[in-house]
Amino acid sequence: MLQLGDLVFTDSEATFQGRPLQLTPTEFRLLRVLADHAGEVLSRDQLLRQVYPDALVCERTIDVHICMLRRKLAVPNFIQTIRQRGYCFQIPDQKITAGCDSETGPC
Repeated sequence: MLQLGDLVFTDSEATFQGRPLQLTPTEFRLLRVLADHAGEVLSRDQLLRQVYPDALVCERTIDVHICMLRRKLAVPNFIQTIRQRGYCFQIPDQKITAGCDSETGPC
């Protein structure tokens, strides 16, 4: 089990504020990778290699999944876009200074 603030992971499920998140398997894997590296900036390529280890997938696929995760979590700045670098997961109400200070994209 992994707990980051109100976000809790088991082997097969994620809950936020005590409610199960309705995530696709890919969204779950992506959110878990981001959470495992909270405070770190991960490039699209790093995320692709961890979420789709054996598949050829367009880099922009990650952007779509990030957008969907942001909508499902409904927490501003939970997943931040770091321009020209990638994405960063920040735990709400916790200050992280490892590059997670840029504004998010439109999603």
